[in-house]
Parts: sequence; C-alpha cells; structure tokens
Amino acid sequence: MRGNPVKIRQVVAGAVAFAAITTSILAAVPASAADPTPPWETGNTLFPGALNYPNLDPNSKGGLTFYDASGTEITGGSDLTHIADFIVTTGTPARTAADTANVIFALPDHTKPSSLTWAAGAAAGSQYFPVLTPSNLASVASTVPVASLGVNEGNLSTFLQVASPDTTAGYANIIQVRVKDGGYTGATSGVNSPNYFWSVDIEYNDGVSALTDGLLPGHWKVYYPAPPSKTDPAVSAVTASPVSPAPHASSVDLSVTVSVVGDATTHPAGTVHFFDGLIDLGAASYDTVTGLATFTDATPADGSHSYTAHFTPTDSATYNTMNSASLSFTVSAAPVPKDDTATTISSTSPSLTAITTQAVTVTAHVADIAGGHTATVPTGSITVKVDGSAVGTASVNAATGNVVVTIAASTLTVGTHALTAEYTPSGNFNSSTTAASTTYTITLAPPVNFIAPSPGTARVGVAALCNPGAWTYAGTFKYQWFKRQTSTVAWTALTTLTTSRSSGVLASTYAGWQLRCLVTASNPTSQASAYSAAATVALGAASTATARPSFIGTPAVGSLLTARVGTWTTPTPTSYLYVWKVGTVIVSRASTYRPTAAYRGLLISLSVSALRTGYLTATATSAVAKIA
Repeated sequence: MRGNPVKIRQVVAGAVAFAAITTSILAAVPASAADPTPPWETGNTLFPGALNYPNLDPNSKGGLTFYDASGTEITGGSDLTHIADFIVTTGTPARTAADTANVIFALPDHTKPSSLTWAAGAAAGSQYFPVLTPSNLASVASTVPVASLGVNEGNLSTFLQVASPDTTAGYANIIQVRVKDGGYTGATSGVNSPNYFWSVDIEYNDGVSALTDGLLPGHWKVYYPAPPSKTDPAVSAVTASPVSPAPHASSVDLSVTVSVVGDATTHPAGTVHFFDGLIDLGAASYDTVTGLATFTDATPADGSHSYTAHFTPTDSATYNTMNSASLSFTVSAAPVPKDDTATTISSTSPSLTAITTQAVTVTAHVADIAGGHTATVPTGSITVKVDGSAVGTASVNAATGNVVVTIAASTLTVGTHALTAEYTPSGNFNSSTTAASTTYTITLAPPVNFIAPSPGTARVGVAALCNPGAWTYAGTFKYQWFKRQTSTVAWTALTTLTTSRSSGVLASTYAGWQLRCLVTASNPTSQASAYSAAATVALGAASTATARPSFIGTPAVGSLLTARVGTWTTPTPTSYLYVWKVGTVIVSRASTYRPTAAYRGLLISLSVSALRTGYLTATATSAVAKIA
C-alpha cells in the first residue's frame, strides 16, 4: 500500500451523506473485460428509472457524477483531487462560497439542473472538515467524518484509510462512493442503516506501482458505471534545480513536461500546480508548445520534501487530470555557526629565557570567545611554533583549554626567538593564532667539564703539557700550573693563567714535587674551571755517553791508571762516580788506581756514572785491559 490504508469516512449534512465504502463487504468475484459489472451492482428492483437499472447496488437510486469547480465533469485524477462535502435540499445540490477551485463534487446525476452556476451556487448548513482527531476504524461498518471545504481540504490519501482484504477477489482497489438520499425513512445511524443512496464505484491505486489496467500509483478513476472514455495525460517526473540535497536557504526551481500517454508531441492545455506533500505551491508557468511546466523560486524549509506536479486539463471532457510521480528532496540544515576562539601563550618555563642545557616548557591556551551562550572549552589541538616552524603539537585539555609543549633549548640557536601558537579545531570552533609573538631568548650554558683535565708527563728538564679534558659549551681554554712540595702543604702558583698549556721547563729543584693544572673554559656568556689530578715531578732523563769512559796509563802491576769520563750528552753531568773492577771485583772507587801483584794477568775495567741533581744517573763502562 502507498501512504495510509483505505478508510471509510462519511459526512452528514442535513439529509444527505457522502461516503466512501470499501468493497470488502461487497465484492466476491473479480471484474474482467467479459464481465465489467461488479457482482454487487445487480439486483436493483426498487428504482426502475435509475440509469443502469437493474445493474445497480440494490440500495442505489442511481449513479453519481463528479464535477470540478467550473462545472466540468471529471472521471479520474490524482489522490490530490479534493473531495468536498455539499448540501442537498429537496434534491438540489449546491456548493459553499468557501469552496475553492479544483474541488471535486459528488453529484446525483439525475438532479443536476442545467441552470446551476458552479461559481456561486447557494448553500446552507455546510460544515468544515477535518475533525482534529479522527479515530481509526474498528471495522468496515464504522464511520468518522471525512469531507472538507476551503483551507482545510484534504485528498483521497487522507480520506481512504481502510485496507480492503479483497485481493483474491480482484476488487481490492474498488471503492463505492455514496451520497445518501434525502428521502429515506427509518434508522438514521449513517451508512449502517438500510436506506438508499446515489452511488458510483471508483478504482483507487494507493500502491507503489501501476495496476494491471495501467492506473498509476496515487491516482483514481470512475470504475462503474463506466464513464465516457478520456485520454490520460502523461506528466514526467519532477526535476529540481539544484538537485537534492540542496544547501540551506536554497531557491529551488521545479519542472515537469506534460504530454499525452503514447504521444509525446501533444501537450494538452490546462494548468499545472506543484505540491510539496499536501501543500499547493501554486500554479506553474506552463508552455503548451513544449509541454514544459516550471515553478521557480520555491523556498523549502530544511528537511525532507516530496514534490509532485498535478495537471488539470482545460478540456476535461477529453482529458483526465494527472499527477507526476513524487520526487523526494532534501534541504540541508543551516550550518551551525562556529564559535570564534582566541589562542594565547600563557606561560613559559623558564620564564622568557633559558640556557642551552634546559628544557623549555611552553603552555598555550585556547578560549571560546563567542557571545550569546555559555563558553565551552574548544576541542582540537594547538601547535607551538618557534620562528614560524612547528616544534610541538598537543591535544587541548578538555578541562583547562591548555596544551603543554616541551622544547629542548639545545635544539634552538643562541639568541632571541619568536614563539607563536596555532589552534586547529576538531569541533564547531574556528581556528585562531596568537595575536602577537612571545620573545624568548636562548643563551649558552656555562661550560661543563665531563672528562677531567690531565697534567701530562711531569719530568725535570722538560715542560709538562696540560690536557684540557672534555667539555660542553666551551669555546676557549686557559691554563695555569700549581705546585707543592708535599701533599700536606698548600698549592702555589707555578705559572700565571695563559692560553699556553705548558708548565715551562721544570727545574731540577721540582723533582719529587707535585704539579697540577687548572683549565678555565669560556664561552661568550660564562666560564668554568676544573683541576687536573696531581702528578709527581719525575727525575729528568739521564745523560748519555757518546764516548765511552777510558783510563790512561799502562795496565801493569804498580802502574798508575787515571780515569777519563768520556763524553756525555746534556743535561751535562755535574759530577761523576768511578768504579774500578778486576773481573767482577770492585777494587777502587777513586779516579785513579794502581794494580797490585795479586791481579796480574787479570782484566781490568772502569765504570763512570754521570751525576746531576734532579736527573737520573747514567753509567758507562770502558773497554777492558789485561794487567801485566
């Protein structure tokens, strides 16, 4: 079923009622081309003067004919065709002044006077519809008010709301429209009373596809008694510009093309109205040369819409009314305005300046500054930038609106930098950037020694060289040497603080003393110092004999032998020691020696040791000689 199910509804006005009755209690045998008369439309023996007698419902006094407001008979149309109640007094119908154009009337066909003026017929006692809360029917016999007039007009999809179970009988879409006759007697309980009426059977397609006889969804036509044959117009599907979904506050243009079923070149005269659901948007501009009907500048509200076009022919004797298929159309909701935000750098730690060994903590804050409502904490992230380059991004804290970004100061160059922050929203907020940058200064940290200086080799006669060790943030070095004689006395300066690593040549007087060096490292902003460990000054290197010692005199018993020291390198010895040996026996430590008879025939040698205070002692030995 399309829309609501078929429902019986009735209007009682004076002595006449208008009703739609499903065939669920009337029909049992499907109609066919060979037997077009519904089986309930037989057996009428009461009104021999009625049209189609005796092939009428036994209680029917005759048929009904439908007319539009201009007085033109219509035999079908869309479910947007308005059904209105009317008053019949002494068998003469009329319409109320509140009725509007395109209203369809159910009229006893034998009573229509030729003098009836449809535009201004007299009427009395008419009632408006709908009632505000019509009840659902418990059975086919129940009734509620149905018809409408004026601004409250409805349509078939509103009136016919009781599903017929007669699908197997073939008459599920057949409905009998009745106008109760004013001359009945007996019970007055409405359609349930065994009284008489004027009637016509209509076929109504409330499904989603055409019926087997070609009746389109949402359309109706007179079924029995069969009306004069009319031509069905063809109304194309509605097109809309812009297409769905359209932006908020769009102006929508609607169009259809009207032609004739089976003949796309014929465009019957008439009017086209576009509907948004049940709301008549008004008459369209209709070109009968091209068949194009357009309605411009519709302004639909946000949400879902269903557009249809309804064609009413000028020549209603030749053409039926016709509806287009519906076009589902959506208008997007207006975008929710985004809240403006303000982003600031609320604090830095350390404040505004840091040394290269520190971590810089930047706290940025974003606030909702939109007026008119309670501010909320914006969602999203904030990126902190240094001199325009991103150095860190963090999500906004939902409770505080803050982000914290930590920067290693060592990654920044020494000098001043511009800190900024940019907020990137993830919700209904606008982005923002700090209005002004925060100036931040990076300075070099003091030099730090992480491998201690060392004094190198400390030895008499040579200069010791101070090794500065290893430092961070050190630019230049200066050195100073200190000395002490023992570990129990204070250090005293050996040199002044200079750029030279050298201690100077160590005099022999410092042999055995302790030395250490002080290294002072400097950079453009600060300096730091570190001492080496203490080193004991070693004895200087010994002299070396370049010419071996010797002795003069004849190596014979009783002969005087005199020592010669030979030649020695620097440091020049200041004294010598002598050792005379015969074999391995030391026989003298003087500079001269006379061999005795006891050593005749043995070998004699002279060893000379070169001495100098503060230096190691070196010894050289002469060649051996045989004592004669």
